Amino acid sequence: MPHDPGAYSLSAVGPQVAEFEREAGYRAVFERSSEAIYIADLDTWRLLSTNPAFTRLCGFSEEDLPGLALSDFVAHDPEGIRSNIEICRATGALDLGVRRWRCKDGHIRFMDIFITLIPHGKQQALCVIGHDVTERIRAERQLGQDRARLERQNRQLALIQAINQAISANLSLGDLLATLGRELGSLFPLHAVTVLKHAAAGDLCVEANWPDASSALVGKSIPPPAPDRTYLLELTQPLILDPERVQTIAQERTEIFDAAVRSLMFVPLFIREQRYGFLVLSSHAPGAFRPEAAALLDLLAAQVGVALANIEAVRALEDLARLKSEFVAIASHELRTPVAVARGYAKMLSSPEFSLNDAERQTFSRRVCDAVERLGTLVEDLLDLSRLESGNLELDLQAISVLAALDDVLPLLAERYPHRDPVSQGDDAMVVADPVALERVLLNLLDNAFKYGPAQGRPEIGWRPAANPGMLRIQVTNLGEPISADDAAHLFQRFSRLPRHKGISGSGIGLFASQAAIKKMNGQMGVESPDGRVTFWFELPTAAPEAEGPQS
Repeated sequence: MPHDPGAYSLSAVGPQVAEFEREAGYRAVFERSSEAIYIADLDTWRLLSTNPAFTRLCGFSEEDLPGLALSDFVAHDPEGIRSNIEICRATGALDLGVRRWRCKDGHIRFMDIFITLIPHGKQQALCVIGHDVTERIRAERQLGQDRARLERQNRQLALIQAINQAISANLSLGDLLATLGRELGSLFPLHAVTVLKHAAAGDLCVEANWPDASSALVGKSIPPPAPDRTYLLELTQPLILDPERVQTIAQERTEIFDAAVRSLMFVPLFIREQRYGFLVLSSHAPGAFRPEAAALLDLLAAQVGVALANIEAVRALEDLARLKSEFVAIASHELRTPVAVARGYAKMLSSPEFSLNDAERQTFSRRVCDAVERLGTLVEDLLDLSRLESGNLELDLQAISVLAALDDVLPLLAERYPHRDPVSQGDDAMVVADPVALERVLLNLLDNAFKYGPAQGRPEIGWRPAANPGMLRIQVTNLGEPISADDAAHLFQRFSRLPRHKGISGSGIGLFASQAAIKKMNGQMGVESPDGRVTFWFELPTAAPEAEGPQS
């Protein structure tokens, strides 16, 4: 068979052509693939080749390749990279899952990575194929964040609903605080919740506490932390204290806070836009309260304020009902006693069975008059109360001489308390007032000074210009037992009487009606108890001496 040169050459170059065509096919896939592909040296980790998709994705150009290694853009520690390469050497291929690549501009891309070994010259090289899943990861993260946000909102809505149910179910501040503590405990590592109420002199009173509702501190007044006093008393938004300040307060105010407290939040409470106090949250965990919780706590504080308003309203109604019951008992006694006295002595005066001399008749007649006078005073108090509650107390304001008003009152007192004229101090002055109302106020204060002062004591009455320009201060003083600040706060309430005065006749209306009348006459009224003395005072607008006639 003759030799065929063509056949010989094809058989000789066939493998090379096939290898060339295969290489060309690989190169076409490499260049045109939408996946980011690079080839790296197994030992030095240097990039040997990259496809255009890698360049577009990571921003590295052909000029960057000579100095580019895996550790320059693979966002993992070198030990992790080395470990993965060794596994790939042993297995031939490895699915790494999602890994991070650092782009030339510093941004991070999330790539689903598959690595394998391929021939490269006389050696093997690492071929890495990356599928960009950045948008999917971001979408999943956003979905997770949205889900977490919705779960937070659901928990917050559940908390708000629980608080609303607690408000509508009962009017117990302790139960409300317990519900608040339990529900907030699902959001924060909460240790305690306390309600602090503004008290006198800028102090704070512990109104309620959770979980220790029976704390001995409840009901006691305490000064706020000194450096934060003014700031706290003017606070309008929730305040998260910094850790250093929390530690200082926890050490200084051990009667309020646990020494282990590391986080504190003060949430101001308002009732009908009036400051009530604070809702204080404490935790043993550092950084337990985040700024984003402030909006929720602000909303809850508004609900707690509504609950506190309802609780105070119920308390006021209960106190009023109790006082009215006491008043009915007092008024019944006050009515029966003078009626019985007047009836008894009137029968004796009119009965032919009793032979009375002139002195006895005079004594009995005076006692009947005293009883009738007591009845008249009680009736006037009841009428004043009725007018005040109905809003029908009409006053005729005019310029009045203080001495003239006092001259009308003193004869009435002389009949009740003979030989005990009050000590008067002050030159005559003119005030703008209703004549009848002013006389009743003076009579009430002087009568109280006689009744509640020493048995033989003489009350003092005086007047002088008040600290407020254009006002005259009139005050009545006796040497009776001092009145505490707590008792003074209740004296001007309707039907209110001090426990130590239970055995002395009185309706509990006089001071309430007097203060209301003074306010109606554009004045003010109060009580002081310095140096073992009790002084009731009121202030009225002054009038020029020549002023006459009614004032508007």
